[in-house]
Amino acid sequence: MSKKGRAITYIDGFNLYNGMMDSGLGNYRWINYLHATKLVLGNMIRIYYGRFQLFPSECNICQTSPLYCANCGAEYKKPNEKKTDVNIATSMLVDCFEDNTDAIILVSGDSDYTAPLDEIGRLFPNIERIITFPPSRKNGKLYNHCDQHFSITSSHFAGAGLLPQSVTNPRTGTVFAIPSSWK
Repeated sequence: MSKKGRAITYIDGFNLYNGMMDSGLGNYRWINYLHATKLVLGNMIRIYYGRFQLFPSECNICQTSPLYCANCGAEYKKPNEKKTDVNIATSMLVDCFEDNTDAIILVSGDSDYTAPLDEIGRLFPNIERIITFPPSRKNGKLYNHCDQHFSITSSHFAGAGLLPQSVTNPRTGTVFAIPSSWK
């Protein structure tokens, strides 16, 4: 937890989601991230999900062996997320340059963040860098690139609570409901 006043939490949404799923914490997918972040980490939150791109369902090396569904046998294309780490790194640096924060709290176990974390430490030595590892995503390669680190556990999720059954976007009026498979 940051000892400084202004902290921004950057959540690598795919890294957190996959860590939750790998740890058997899928029942927390409808978690109130804003409440969880304020409770555990800091007072400002930014969640980043990259863009998906569909790649052909064949091997990148030999261009054979398409992917098939284990249930029905249908061939499919594999989605691949792009630019999440670049968007987070850019946003962290911009927030530091614009003096928006005293602490960077990164929720990810992705070692792609070592370079931007090092540069933030070099250019802004007074900005605290905290790594918060999602479940099943602890990465020792990040230990030397931050001021402190800890891992999210099921107790962090349990204390945060879930969102209501449906949530309305105040800007667009769009209603989002918890998928029945998540209940």
